[in-house]
Amino acid sequence: KSNEAYYQEALVDKDWQQRQESYLKKSEFGGLAGKHFARSMRSLGYKEMGNAVNELVDNSLESGASEIRIRMHSEEGKSPNVFFIGDNGHGMLPEMVHRACAWGESDRHFSTRSFGKFGFGLPSACVFFGDRYTVYSKTKAGEWNRAFVDIELIEDGGLLDKKGRISPDGPKLEKPPKWAMEYFNQLEGDSSQGTIVLVEKLNVNNLQSSKSSTVEKHLAEIIGITYRNFLNLVKILVGGVAIQP
Repeated sequence: KSNEAYYQEALVDKDWQQRQESYLKKSEFGGLAGKHFARSMRSLGYKEMGNAVNELVDNSLESGASEIRIRMHSEEGKSPNVFFIGDNGHGMLPEMVHRACAWGESDRHFSTRSFGKFGFGLPSACVFFGDRYTVYSKTKAGEWNRAFVDIELIEDGGLLDKKGRISPDGPKLEKPPKWAMEYFNQLEGDSSQGTIVLVEKLNVNNLQSSKSSTVEKHLAEIIGITYRNFLNLVKILVGGVAIQP
């Protein structure tokens, strides 16, 4: 099959809402495991930040996004303090936003249709280069909901749900920060739906550099190689610049 046919048939799942609803109905959230689990996951799997960010790009592709924007947010002249990725894909139901922050939670378990199969990509990628990550998502008919995980809060005995389990905070009706919405609203196409992931309390050792421009250049190179066969179908911008194969 052509690459375009593969993308449309394998990645863009038109039954995403029914699949998410079915998963949430059939499965009960089991918690985030022990309080040192999240930080321990940082040492697994990724050679560098670019490889971790690819996991988040995979999720955006699976959501049917036509455009993905990535950038480091920082005050002028200062080191980057927040990583941003936003897409205009179909978004997630509120409870799915909460589940997406946890390891092993996925409505695509063992799927052969797309990239994700086990629900480890998003949280593992985020903790590789930050101690706090927040997921905001909105479906076309819904409102913005968010959930977050903060490693420091977990280690201090926080983020416990009503059953005493370590759990992402949320889902909660909440719009992304103003600056993040400004980035998101630059997306072309349908901006009435989509997902934003913010990674904060960044781990400088895994950023490749203390300068936003250098980090973005590195990410652009990795993404241009990894997704060279998709860039004629999906527009990916890093730091406001469209990535070329």
